[in-house]
Amino acid sequence: MGRRWLENTVSKDAASIVSVPGSYRRRYQWMPHVGDIVPNFQCTTTAGPLEFFSWAEGSWTFLFNQPFTGGTVGTTEMAAFSMAREELQACNAQLLGVSADNLQTQTEWARQIKRDFDRDIWFPMAFDENSQISELFGMTHWRGTQADAVRKMFLIDPSLKVKLIIEYPINMGRSLPEMLRALEAEQLHQATGLNTPCDWQSGDAAMVPVHLDEAEVQSRYGGRMRELLRGFRFVRTDNL
Repeated sequence: MGRRWLENTVSKDAASIVSVPGSYRRRYQWMPHVGDIVPNFQCTTTAGPLEFFSWAEGSWTFLFNQPFTGGTVGTTEMAAFSMAREELQACNAQLLGVSADNLQTQTEWARQIKRDFDRDIWFPMAFDENSQISELFGMTHWRGTQADAVRKMFLIDPSLKVKLIIEYPINMGRSLPEMLRALEAEQLHQATGLNTPCDWQSGDAAMVPVHLDEAEVQSRYGGRMRELLRGFRFVRTDNL
């Protein structure tokens, strides 16, 4: 049944190897991808007016949405994010939340989190009037129902390039440890050129990229490198 529906609704001009429902194709719009310069925007926040480029340039930024102010899953996220202030500051990183609810509602939510969890929401939350920012960043679903809402997060580097995009269903809270792990992995890569293997954690050895020629490998990593398998060369990061 599902396959027949897909075949009947696919656009006639679609490539033969791709089956995409026509309704999906008509709703496609541009949104940032990894490697893109992030779009600029202006908004009001719980900390005052903000122009994103001026505010974010020179720092690492996690830009995330909150689909529902006051929701229980979102409340656990906000309380967790508030605990990471020192870790983020040590990494020259900051947070910016986006919500379609007005600033008064968001401020009251922050008070509730302080009252119930004893956590201060120290990062700004933006009022995304008419969901313009959320739509630009693909933080909304075209169906527009609560069940289809998403939790989305972008990691943006100091040059305003998107380095990571994570999207969760509405029922699943985001992972603070994974956010911090990804931030440290990308900062390590930018500083050293090293890649990070599956489940890498801060302080673990990192991998030498396979595309580098041998002279560059020896120049960069020299005697600090250890080859465990052919092509799998690791470098300790605790003394970098």
